[in-house]
Amino acid sequence: MKNYLIYSTIFCVFASDNIYYRSEFNEIDIRLYYFIFAINLVILSLSGTFVINKKLIIGLTILSISGFLGSVLAPEVLPRFLMTIWGISFMSIYYYVFFRKINVSYIDLFKKYAKGCILFTIFGYFEFIFYLLKDSKFIQFDSFATEASVYCTLVLPAFFYYLQKVIRSRENILEFICVFSGLLLSSSSLGFIGILFSFMFSVRKWRPRIMIPIFGTVCLLVYFAYNTFEKFQSRVDSSVAILQEKEDLVNISALNLSSFYLLSNSYVAINSANTTYGLGHGLGSHSNTYKNTILNVLNTANLGEAYQKAPFDANSLFNRILSDLGYWGIAAAFIFLRKYRIKDPGIHQIISRAILVTIFCRLIRDGRYFNADLFFFLSGYIVIYLEKYGFTKKSIN
Repeated sequence: MKNYLIYSTIFCVFASDNIYYRSEFNEIDIRLYYFIFAINLVILSLSGTFVINKKLIIGLTILSISGFLGSVLAPEVLPRFLMTIWGISFMSIYYYVFFRKINVSYIDLFKKYAKGCILFTIFGYFEFIFYLLKDSKFIQFDSFATEASVYCTLVLPAFFYYLQKVIRSRENILEFICVFSGLLLSSSSLGFIGILFSFMFSVRKWRPRIMIPIFGTVCLLVYFAYNTFEKFQSRVDSSVAILQEKEDLVNISALNLSSFYLLSNSYVAINSANTTYGLGHGLGSHSNTYKNTILNVLNTANLGEAYQKAPFDANSLFNRILSDLGYWGIAAAFIFLRKYRIKDPGIHQIISRAILVTIFCRLIRDGRYFNADLFFFLSGYIVIYLEKYGFTKKSIN
């Protein structure tokens, strides 16, 4: 039963964005891992009683108060708030109970996840080659993920881990090449940013003779991607054009779709924080805030698909937190990351930094609060810290 719980949890990390049902405009989202985690939580609960962490209860209470206050001011926000707080609570409690009940080191769990990334990527190569031969044109590598950026955020911790193994002990070279190649073939700007973060976090002391080659290598990769991948070039060109011409939000409807998502949601998030004295409009309010803000600026009738989907995709976790919870939410997020940061060298620090790579990338690109892989890494960030510096009754109760 223990092995089932471990491997089913890791399976859900890879399946969270790949096996699901979503209705039009994302109003209903049903994923396979909801049912797997529900069954697992029942099994874990039957193994004995447990006490929920007080800090976890306080955190969920604060988020609930924020959402309820936002719902009082805008009642139409209530359904999405309830869905959001339910998802965050369910995922938080599941992983808390999982790590309390399953006697397994997060290091071992992470290594299993890293091996899973190799299999996930290898299967993706077969898919990639199939479509390459079928259509005779290049496609973005995503390895069965919903899009290339999702693949990148999923495997970046494994990439960092294997990068450290290569640098420090010349081990796992083939595994490193496997994941690195997948990130390059994804032609995703987020993938290149993740590679840059990985190299930066690998440096113990930032010196010009070390940092210049790193930035030079990443610049060459970006140059190669820009001149090779049409979608990457389109996104860069459209974003730069807007920034250079200093056009306002009215003109961004001509942008590449991904750039439209990013810039329009950034505009909404900043506006939301600034108009609420830095408090945001409450948990789960971003889609409603987006609609109310954009309706006053853009001719939404001409936006079509871009407008219809953008309210439900904040495009970056930073944007969603800023819009919902304001500047205090952003501050709380960085305080959390600093509090559980591991300074001492070793395998614990490697895994901790591997998780930081994907967290920072999700702050840039992934605008969802809860999914199986995000909470696997967030909870792991805490657990690996406690494993390094010692569990205490006070720290886990």
